[in-house]
Amino acid sequence: ELSLSKKELAPVLERFFAQKAKEKILSRVRYWQKETGLKAHWAGIYAFKARWANCNEDNEVEFHPRCMEFSPAVMDYIIVHELCHTVHKEHNKAFWELVNAQYSEWQVCHDEVVSRGREI
Repeated sequence: ELSLSKKELAPVLERFFAQKAKEKILSRVRYWQKETGLKAHWAGIYAFKARWANCNEDNEVEFHPRCMEFSPAVMDYIIVHELCHTVHKEHNKAFWELVNAQYSEWQVCHDEVVSRGREI
């Protein structure tokens, strides 16, 4: 019988989530880039301490590996949200109008993301 302590299991689980996230999330990023015409210069996976995702000044987007625990609709919203930051860096009116134009059911998804205690 194989037995692992929580301390031994944690890094194994993190590697598992990171690998699955690369497969699942990054394929959805490619889909949404084609669907919306919004382009990130690079996309990757990063285990942020206090956020689900980020788009930096160079339009590189990164997603927490545990984003894949959300429903497909919510995960897609997170991706579209970050792709919209390639156009508007701030959460201003123009940003939210772009999000709404690209993903009309964003508000319900946003509420779920926020309820999980991390920033987007």
